[in-house]
Amino acid sequence: MINEQLESVGRKLKEESYGEVNKLMTALRMEMEHQVEIGLKAYRELEKALEEADGPEVWYSAHSFLNSIAKISDILRWCEKKRDNGLQDDMISALTSENWSLLELRSNGFFEDFGDELEEWALNEVNNEVLEKNIFSKEVISTMDECEMLRHLDPESHEFTFRGKTYDLAGYHKEILELKEYIQERAYIY
Repeated sequence: MINEQLESVGRKLKEESYGEVNKLMTALRMEMEHQVEIGLKAYRELEKALEEADGPEVWYSAHSFLNSIAKISDILRWCEKKRDNGLQDDMISALTSENWSLLELRSNGFFEDFGDELEEWALNEVNNEVLEKNIFSKEVISTMDECEMLRHLDPESHEFTFRGKTYDLAGYHKEILELKEYIQERAYIY
């Protein structure tokens, strides 16, 4: 949905005056700040839930964090597309000047099409074992292949494995802290 909204605003850029570009950049900065704050809050809640060994809250926080990261990733991809299409703007240039690892996440389909993705994951497994909602080091379960992990979180490294793919939550957290600083340094009014 966020991609559709950004595309709609992007189409207006071709039709509207420079004032509309300023309005877009202000809205873009505000949305990025909003998603960064949601992500930081979710990560704090994840750390707290891990300390308290609150399993349901761990999974809620991990999913919230990944969804906010995916939305940030969508915004960054949109910025790259606009930059590549010739939109010259300091904010877009700044946001697209880094090689963000969080770009690997996409909000469209990350958790939304879960039924289809779950079916594909389950049918492609060679082994019938499934590891679900575990919170401990992967070394403890060294006999299982990572692809058999539906959901797994390593509480020390903050690596989250979902359908056999591992995501570095601590690395994403570091990147959104950098993004927050990046945005604040360029928080000029358009």
